[in-house]
Amino acid sequence: MKRNKLGRFEKGNIPYNKGVRRGSFRGSIATQFKKGEKSHNILPIGTRRKDSAGYIRQKIQDHGKRSEQWRLLHQLLWEKEHGPIPKGCKIIFLDGDKENLALENLKLATTAEVLALNHSKLRFKNKELTNTGLGIVKVDLKIKQRDDKNGR
Repeated sequence: MKRNKLGRFEKGNIPYNKGVRRGSFRGSIATQFKKGEKSHNILPIGTRRKDSAGYIRQKIQDHGKRSEQWRLLHQLLWEKEHGPIPKGCKIIFLDGDKENLALENLKLATTAEVLALNHSKLRFKNKELTNTGLGIVKVDLKIKQRDDKNGR
């Protein structure tokens, strides 16, 4: 194989191992999973864990990608009680505590409302105040929407 002055292979070079099948290394076959065998640390469906952001996730299935196997528990609880979450909406914790999964503490809000709520600093540890802040944000967004519609 020839290299150019920059140390790169020239176009058209054929690697020395082209077409050679990779074999298994000594002892590797003994440590591979057999068909149908699962890892010792696999968690059963229904397991709950806290993720790095502090949200509680629940395992709902064993197959698929990891993001498909685990769902946010507050979303599961909301969907069980109220049906599917509409596109463009989020479930927020009124008191800001991600571990308080009571349905009275969960509220459905659009992404724009959540953004405005955070931007206006109207999130509080008191759920009544946060709920009032959400009402204020909804009114503000409606006013802006009406003004945009009327060309102001």
